[in-house]
Amino acid sequence: MKTALTRLVGVEHPVVQTGMGWVAGPRLVVGTANAGGLGILAGATMTIEELEHAILEVKGRTDQPFGVNLRADAADAPDRVGLLIKHGVRVASFALAPRQELIARLNALAGDYGIGRLDMIENRAVGIKSREVYEAPAALVLIEAHSALEDVVLTKDEARIKRGLEQRWTELVYEGLWFSPAREAIDAFVDSTQALVDGDVRVSLRPNAAVVTGRRSPNMLYAEQLASYGAGETFPHAAAEGFVKIASLEVELAAARKRATTNV
Repeated sequence: MKTALTRLVGVEHPVVQTGMGWVAGPRLVVGTANAGGLGILAGATMTIEELEHAILEVKGRTDQPFGVNLRADAADAPDRVGLLIKHGVRVASFALAPRQELIARLNALAGDYGIGRLDMIENRAVGIKSREVYEAPAALVLIEAHSALEDVVLTKDEARIKRGLEQRWTELVYEGLWFSPAREAIDAFVDSTQALVDGDVRVSLRPNAAVVTGRRSPNMLYAEQLASYGAGETFPHAAAEGFVKIASLEVELAAARKRATTNV
C-alpha cells in the first residue's frame, strides 16, 4: 500500500511502531524495519552516548529506514538532532514531556509505595497474548492527577466522550496506526478539551495507590453552592419537579405500553 508516509520515508507499509517508542530498543526497531514498517528508537530515554550506540546497532542490522524519538525540551536536543543528521536517520519524533526532575522525584516517591506496577495480559495486533510487566510510578500518579483536574473542568459530555476515545487512541497507536485519520481526529478533539484544564491537584501516596485528596482550578465548573442541594443554597429547587417529570416521561410511556400489551 502506497501512502504519503511510505513515499516520504521509504517504508513498505504505513505502519509505525511508536506505541513502544519510549521503551523500544534496537532489536524491536530492527524487527519492525525488516518487516516493512517504521520502527521508532527510544532516544528520549537514552543518554546521547547510548543513543549513538543504539543508532549504529540498528544501522548495522538493517538497511531499512527507521526513526528516533526525542524530547523537544531537552537541553541537548540540538546535539541529538545533529546526531540523527550525521547518521542519516530518516525520521525524528518530537514530544514535550514533564520535566525530568519531576519524573525522577515522582518515580522515587511513588515507587516506594509500590505504585505503578502493571502486570497485564496484552492482546497483540498479530493475534497472540503476551504477559507484560511494567513499572511506571510517575506516569500513573500524573494520570490520576490530570484526570482529577479534568473532572472539575470538563463538561459532562466532554468527559464521557474523552474517556471512550482514550481507549481507542491507545489501540490505534499500539497497532502502529499513528498516521490514521482517526488518530488525528481524536487528537483534535482532545486538544480542544484541554484548553482550560489548568490548576493544582493534591495527591496522597498510599500502598499501591495514588489517591487524589484535593483539586482546584480557576476554570472549574464545580460550585459548592449548587452541588450541596441544601436549604438556602443557590440550587433552583423549584425547577427540580418539572425536570424530574420531563426526564421520566419516556420511562412512563414505556411503562404504559408494557401495561397495555400485558393486558391484551
